[in-house]
Amino acid sequence: MDGSRVVAVAFLLCVASFAGLPAGATTQEGEMATQEQGLTVVSDENTSEYLAPPEGGIDRSGQQNISIDVAGAVSANAGEVQLTYLRVSTQRAYRDAQTDAERRAMVNESARKYAERVDRFESTEQRAIERYRLGEISERELLRTLSVVSQKATTLSDAVEQLETRASNLGMDETAARLSTDQVRLARLDSPVRNDIGAALDGERTVRVHVESSGDALVLVTVERSGVEPTYVREAHNPSAKTVNIGDRYNSSPLRALDRIEELYPWVIDNDDGISATAIGTSQVRVYRFIVAHPHGQLEAHLDGGSGNILREVQRKNVGRVPTTTIETTEGDLTLRLNTTRAGGPLGISTIDDTTGERLDARVTVNNDRIGSTGGRELWTVAPRGTVAVNVTHNGRTVTIQTNLE
Repeated sequence: MDGSRVVAVAFLLCVASFAGLPAGATTQEGEMATQEQGLTVVSDENTSEYLAPPEGGIDRSGQQNISIDVAGAVSANAGEVQLTYLRVSTQRAYRDAQTDAERRAMVNESARKYAERVDRFESTEQRAIERYRLGEISERELLRTLSVVSQKATTLSDAVEQLETRASNLGMDETAARLSTDQVRLARLDSPVRNDIGAALDGERTVRVHVESSGDALVLVTVERSGVEPTYVREAHNPSAKTVNIGDRYNSSPLRALDRIEELYPWVIDNDDGISATAIGTSQVRVYRFIVAHPHGQLEAHLDGGSGNILREVQRKNVGRVPTTTIETTEGDLTLRLNTTRAGGPLGISTIDDTTGERLDARVTVNNDRIGSTGGRELWTVAPRGTVAVNVTHNGRTVTIQTNLE
């Protein structure tokens, strides 16, 4: 590691266990975790490494366009109303309490209710992923469920934070620690892709989401088209990397944990534009959160202190900076050009006037799914896995490219 590298380090030390978080290997302190994790960090040519299922380890993969969904929006809104009422009721009960003893009893009871809600959110998410993996539900139903859980978790998070402050003010350290742990659990249920899905369900935009499941692990990918340049957003959650009752092998040192990040993400660290690190949890459940800026975008990685494996990862990339392979075909004066990466990676689609070299507006389908129109620019989406058939239609003429991506 470059000794001149500047690392911003912050600590958020929760003194309770991560109750309710999915557990991987569970051993005595000091022993190594032996359970094979569901996802591993793999390399990519001339760009950031990423957390993915092992070769042959994908149970199910698919894509779905998400747009306004009244049922999903109503469910999320109803949940937010219920949770807001719970928060207001808690505030009223605290205000009406006459003694500190009554306030402590109220805080403990509210903390119990909040923890039950968090348990319910996690169970709902885990069951949806399992049903998707087994083929019982579609991508649309899975994504709707994840979005609703995420929106409810965001609403509850404010109430948990407020109650944690009150517990601390009353000297209720153990209760405050449990509430802090619930904050961590709720934060895991929130994510950029799920937020995009929620906005789509509310009718604010249409998003296309790529899904991959591997055991209880899940990968979600989309391309955000707001802003000057499209942004490729990929998140992966690896529950089996989480360990319980295993001592922190990095001894509360983000700098030591950074050595492991360098092993897992050598391209990212070799090309970093700044690193921040946060240590979360006690030595028995320690997680290190790293945010690393690099020339193509940003990596956020959560390293489990017991297993030394990545629990959660979020990648953001400027699609114009990602290395691609160009495939093109021309029929008459109409050229279809693809800038490809890999399955689940960015896919750029352009229609070009072969005579003038100008980009044209064309309707685009990928594997017979309508993606949108190029609008005279390069249209970016997420590449499906396996056979990829891209059609563009301009002034009644259609050009097709078929390729295979793994």
